[in-house]
Amino acid sequence: MNQILRPCALVSILALYACAQDPEGPEPAPEPPKARETLFDTGFFDHFQGGRRRGYEHFWITKSDGGTISLRGETLIAFQNAENGSDIWQFYPDLQYGVRGFQKYFVRCKYPVGPGQIAVNRNGADTFVVRTLPNQNPGQPEPVTLPLDGLLIDKNNAHHWAIVAARRAAMGKSRLFLDPESGRVTEARLSDPVPAAIETPTRSVLCERTLVTIGAFAALLWHDADGKLLRVEVPHYAISMIRRGYYGTPRLRVADAAAAPAFKTVEFNVQDNRTLLSGTLTIPAGQGPFPAVLIIGDSGPQDRDGNPVPRTVDWNLYRDIADALAARGVASLRWDDPGTGLSFTSLDFTTITDWIAWVRAVIKHAKAEKLIDPARVGAIAHGEGSLIALQLAVNGELPFIALLAGHGMTLDKIMEEQLTTMMARQGADKAEIARELAEMQAVQKLFMDPAIKEWKAPAVPERFLLIGGQRPWFKDLMRFDPIQLSQGIQGRILVVHGRDDRQIPMANFEALKKALTDSKKSATFLDVEGLDHFLMPSVNGEPGDSAVPERKIAPAVLDALGEWLLK
Repeated sequence: MNQILRPCALVSILALYACAQDPEGPEPAPEPPKARETLFDTGFFDHFQGGRRRGYEHFWITKSDGGTISLRGETLIAFQNAENGSDIWQFYPDLQYGVRGFQKYFVRCKYPVGPGQIAVNRNGADTFVVRTLPNQNPGQPEPVTLPLDGLLIDKNNAHHWAIVAARRAAMGKSRLFLDPESGRVTEARLSDPVPAAIETPTRSVLCERTLVTIGAFAALLWHDADGKLLRVEVPHYAISMIRRGYYGTPRLRVADAAAAPAFKTVEFNVQDNRTLLSGTLTIPAGQGPFPAVLIIGDSGPQDRDGNPVPRTVDWNLYRDIADALAARGVASLRWDDPGTGLSFTSLDFTTITDWIAWVRAVIKHAKAEKLIDPARVGAIAHGEGSLIALQLAVNGELPFIALLAGHGMTLDKIMEEQLTTMMARQGADKAEIARELAEMQAVQKLFMDPAIKEWKAPAVPERFLLIGGQRPWFKDLMRFDPIQLSQGIQGRILVVHGRDDRQIPMANFEALKKALTDSKKSATFLDVEGLDHFLMPSVNGEPGDSAVPERKIAPAVLDALGEWLLK
């Protein structure tokens, strides 16, 4: 029941796309435009997750003589019901924008447990939200601070994105909006549109694509030059909303890529009693022996190419690093995380300590390869993988390491920084952030309490019982302080960071730089303007930039890696 009573009648993206049967239902004819209104757009959008249809929307957008934009429609979605298959939820929105911005929003809802509605109204400069819960009387008006030129966006529905696409040119690079899911006012950032196309079975539809980010959330809007929405992609959730008549393959209009240089790839496996790592060894053209690096990935799961699993984007970050290094005469080894691709583990959970043992086995395998110089086997480590590389360098097992967006703080501090940054970006006030931070710190304290032998009440509060499975992972990671480790390394180190990294901010780079400089290590530092956590060019300067599938690691970083490794 609580999910139904969320601030918005249109539920959160995770609930909205739960596994369900394909909904069936009649498709209503559109209302004719009201007097003195011109029909701007109308159409059907089908909702999919992972290629499976979940529902549809039908809407129509009109413009009045005075410049008012109105949207009306119907959304029908099927939700999973463990008892009897699927429940059908229906929403009937009525949204209106004036010349300056949002004016009013009303949505009538049909839930399986009864009808409800939500209304958002302007009264001068003030905005109020009134919710009517299923089978109950209307609630009290709740004030929200929305600028006069603000928007209202429910991220889960194509008709809201249709308004964004239609008003894109007037919105500029960002606009404050009310998120009815959270009840907060926050900022949506828009990229410049890029030339794109949708390849349907019968034609190539030329269009544009705009990235919209709200912190870590991202949506790719495919629209024509006039702002007519054709498709919405939410890559991190494998969600698509597609206008009927425009089914096909979306792509950017880009020049053909140059042919890749010749090199050789060989599959390899290393294993112990409980885990098998399967990976790829990339070997440069020539006779060798070559220097080599292990590419140690960030927190996963991800495959050997550096793509997340489930596969929501195809960046091939680690494969691109391997190919670029091979062209410069450096071999590399990369692998699927256990439980992904061809790698396997019977462990219920894995820790950094497990990973150190596995990477040690890959080092041994690399040194046994005939085309690799065993005296020149190092590592390139990304994100959380920096802790593994640092520990092995302290042990003297890696003579050189390069850290990409590496940790410069302990895990608890990183988690606290990420929480406060994320909540502030979502429009939370200081009191709400303080409450959530206190909860996180309480959990961390319990995780580290040696007196708690079993994760159960009464030692553990009821509200924390379900997260006990994270305790071994957290306790293990807290053993690895990157600053202390950096002061004990015995070989060369390169530290690379993007100044637009919002996941592991620049404070981590500065902390590592100070520790390595103070301890007089053989260290090289590179921080690059305009690059994010993946050392890729920023689009909107947010974690949501990761939704752009064709982004690539910056050539300047690849050049720096190649030059440093061959010194």
